[in-house]
Amino acid sequence: MARIRYIKPDFFKDDDLAHLPFETRLFFAGLWGMADKAGRLEDRPARLKAEIFPYDAVDVEKCLKQLAVNKANSGQPFINRYATDGQRYIQIVNWDKHQKPHHTERESKIPPAPPLVKEKGTEKGKENQLKASTELSNGEGTVKEPLNGRFAPPSPQDVCQYGESIGYNIDGQQFCDFYESKGWMVGKNKMKNWQAAVRTWKKRDKESRGETIDEQIDRVMREESERKAQK
Repeated sequence: MARIRYIKPDFFKDDDLAHLPFETRLFFAGLWGMADKAGRLEDRPARLKAEIFPYDAVDVEKCLKQLAVNKANSGQPFINRYATDGQRYIQIVNWDKHQKPHHTERESKIPPAPPLVKEKGTEKGKENQLKASTELSNGEGTVKEPLNGRFAPPSPQDVCQYGESIGYNIDGQQFCDFYESKGWMVGKNKMKNWQAAVRTWKKRDKESRGETIDEQIDRVMREESERKAQK
């Protein structure tokens, strides 16, 4: 449910915002109306597109990624994208500094975001923030992956949502059941990137010719193992 929020005159003169495209700046302001009392909201790009840009052809996922990159001046992003228990959320950074929700507004039911990595003005800081917060649907990272590189298995919903982002209607439960039965192993190696496994699943699905799903999965696993062994 959208809410009434403040917008300060300084918003239009913000140096960091000035470097972003016009639609991203407008989208950022639109997020405020979608956020709850704590500045949190569900990370649902399609829903946000319908609410904020119902009449415009705007790439909302691109806007979210741009807002999640560390700013040059403060070393922090405009938003923090994260996941808890398989659900994806957004925390608007410095929310309390810029918004004063009415005291009667309901308290947030969304779990808080993990702490941000703040590395002012460094490429490393931008890289860490991208790994932890922004690359939700391009197969290079996930908010569920901590910065120390430990693998966190996805939920069936995570798999379905990622599948939708790449135009693939995947059975998330089947995907998770299969890899759980394998101990989340890809051949002889521990899985490191489940999005890559989804993309491989999609590719082999298109290439299959009369195979049963078990035969197809076995072939995918065998070819993936052979590919890694050749590296």
